[in-house]
Amino acid sequence: MARDFEKDESPSITTERPTGRYPSNEDIDHLTYLKKESSLFEDEADGNMKEWRLVCAHCGHFVTEVAEKIEVRGRHNHDFPYCGHIVRLGCYRNAPGCVGIERISNGYSWFRGYSWDIQLCRNCHIQLGWKYMSQDDSFYGLVFKMLREEKPEEDNGVNS
Repeated sequence: MARDFEKDESPSITTERPTGRYPSNEDIDHLTYLKKESSLFEDEADGNMKEWRLVCAHCGHFVTEVAEKIEVRGRHNHDFPYCGHIVRLGCYRNAPGCVGIERISNGYSWFRGYSWDIQLCRNCHIQLGWKYMSQDDSFYGLVFKMLREEKPEEDNGVNS
């Protein structure tokens, strides 16, 4: 199971920030696909990485795939201030492992021109991020520290 939280500990979507300093990358270092530089020509490793699944860090339920990663406003990852802390999220085209609370808000969006709806893990109902919606587009902003990578099992020639 992908659980990294202590028993009875409620995980937080925010990243602690030392006073007057920007936080380290400690809470996103576990996602190795973020460290891989995109290349002009895809190689086998790039293709394999797109097959990686992203699961809920709390319960291990499937959320989305690395292949669903997109750029919004020129970047995949974004940092936003939230209650004196930082929220670090990535943008994804689809996230079938999420369920919205269906309380769409038009106010205080981190992405101007988009409404948002809080997204929970479909299995354990912990907050994973937000779905952003405009007239023409929608995407998911998922908090990196609430996700874990899961690599596909090796084939070992079984399907050959």
